[in-house]
Amino acid sequence: MSYKAKKSFGQNFLNDSLVLNRIVREILVLRESAQSEIYEIGTGLGALTKPLLDSKAKLHSIERDRDLIPILQDKFEAELQSGQLILNEADAIGFLKILFEDPPKNNFVLCGNLPYHLTSSVFFETAKLWKNISGAVYLIQKEVADRIVAEPNNKTYGILSPILQAIFEVQVVEKVPHTAFTPPPKVESAVLVLKPKKREFNLDWEAFVKLVKAAFSKRRKVLTNSLAEYPRISSILHKVGIDPKSRAENLSFEDYERILACL
Repeated sequence: MSYKAKKSFGQNFLNDSLVLNRIVREILVLRESAQSEIYEIGTGLGALTKPLLDSKAKLHSIERDRDLIPILQDKFEAELQSGQLILNEADAIGFLKILFEDPPKNNFVLCGNLPYHLTSSVFFETAKLWKNISGAVYLIQKEVADRIVAEPNNKTYGILSPILQAIFEVQVVEKVPHTAFTPPPKVESAVLVLKPKKREFNLDWEAFVKLVKAAFSKRRKVLTNSLAEYPRISSILHKVGIDPKSRAENLSFEDYERILACL
């Protein structure tokens, strides 16, 4: 059955076996036990699905495109019948929200070749699940991956940097050229691995995200201006030893945590 990628869904199908094998290896390393299930976002034509099923793992597949569902049902008929594969026709963000409300008993792994327009939303939802997952392996736009792993005091450092670094060890394990996809995108991609940190996060998570977003919403302004909605922000910055003239990109996730603890 033939299928043409849809631009409206941001579909670029990975067809490089070496990259696929690397992604599978990273996913399997993150699994805590044989009972750890895998959730694949954006199944596409099943290029990643096949080797994951070959590893004998139980796999939950999330695919939004209804035209791909019959293709996948035909391709993985045996695995669907055995229950090794569960195919969900669903929107990724909505599905992750449901997982957050009712997570599986055992920690699970998230993975997928993410459409570029959904990347940030998927990461915000993934962050909410950090206590329930043993890790995530995402194939994303290289520019976004570079931002996520960037250190403070760098123009590449962005909203997702402190948010994800607060709770995950973040690592780019492979860069992927546009030629590895069909159709080839105009940009390079990268494989990003997120592994939950063994630490407590005792602050209000939503408040932490709100604080970081506020700082980066006016990233060219100094913190006393970008965080002006917070009362006594100038005195708080002095109290925690942060220069009020600093900007959002100058602060580590620990700095944001210290500010939040004083609000």
